[in-house]
Amino acid sequence: MTQLERIHFIYTLLEEAPQTINQIHEQLAQKNVDLGARQLYLDLSQIEKYYLRKGEQLLCSSGQFNRKSYRLVKPSDEIGLTARDITTFQLARSASPRILQQNRKESMNKFRSVYKEFIKMNSTFYSFMSEEQNTRSFFYESAYDSAYDDKLDDIIWSIANYTILTIKEIGGDATSIPKKLRFPIAFKPLLLIFHRGTHFVAGYESERSIFLTIDISKIRDYSLTKRTFAFKKLVASSRADMQKRFGVTQNIDDKLYKIELEFTSQTGEFVSHYFWHSSQQFRMLENGNWLMSMECGINRELLGWIFQWMNNVRIRKPKILSNLYMEQLTKINASYDEDKIFSYHNFFTELS
Repeated sequence: MTQLERIHFIYTLLEEAPQTINQIHEQLAQKNVDLGARQLYLDLSQIEKYYLRKGEQLLCSSGQFNRKSYRLVKPSDEIGLTARDITTFQLARSASPRILQQNRKESMNKFRSVYKEFIKMNSTFYSFMSEEQNTRSFFYESAYDSAYDDKLDDIIWSIANYTILTIKEIGGDATSIPKKLRFPIAFKPLLLIFHRGTHFVAGYESERSIFLTIDISKIRDYSLTKRTFAFKKLVASSRADMQKRFGVTQNIDDKLYKIELEFTSQTGEFVSHYFWHSSQQFRMLENGNWLMSMECGINRELLGWIFQWMNNVRIRKPKILSNLYMEQLTKINASYDEDKIFSYHNFFTELS
């Protein structure tokens, strides 16, 4: 590969996404080009001086561990905004979680500036609500603090750079972490998931390749590392593993179950208008009730979700799920025995 071919190759990489020196080096190595870091810096300098098109810029920023990242910025084309674009922005703002609306309000407000000129020139046909009118309940959302913001930024960095995250301690029992795990663990973070008002990180424990979802707010101690890992196949497999779960909680075993739930008429009609799992299917029965069917694992989150519909749902299949449900009903009733010690209990006490 000649120098000109190499510079063109690097430029093409930068067009696709920001790149670190290590990432560029890895891509060149796949083309059997062995190049030192010094020459790569020279190539980037040549690109900046002689190769950029009119209006383009090559920007360099430093991230964690002072790792430099290069980004190609192209001149923006004029964007034609419509009234639908304005309402879309407003919906996105009202639907954003509490952490964005309160802890990161200043950052969110910067995105509003793009609409200022449009609003002034097109005030006759758009509808723009004030912040006081455009809100949400924040029901079931975590109570964040500044330490959570820093933690979230670090984990996003680790996901984006495919680096091992050392998790030293987790508080509580948010997602039924397998008891056989002993912390600290080396964790490969792959997915950031917003679920029930908080963010979770999903990935694989490095030593045994156990798939985990971890409530970020429950991570008490952690550290970033510079150790990278092969990620492409793991991203696909982690998304597949998420589909096996109802929500994000660890399943009781590795099996997938064909689940059938019968809902009473009004409750079933209500439930059928919401997304619960990618495999869900609803149909109305002859008696006016609704049958929900799906294929996924059984976990604590599924059973808790069934409980919220109280006496407007019954489990048809599988037997193991209905047995777990009845077992918990017995334990709930027993908890009202004044002579019985009332304490925390995870009914999936040991996950394989």
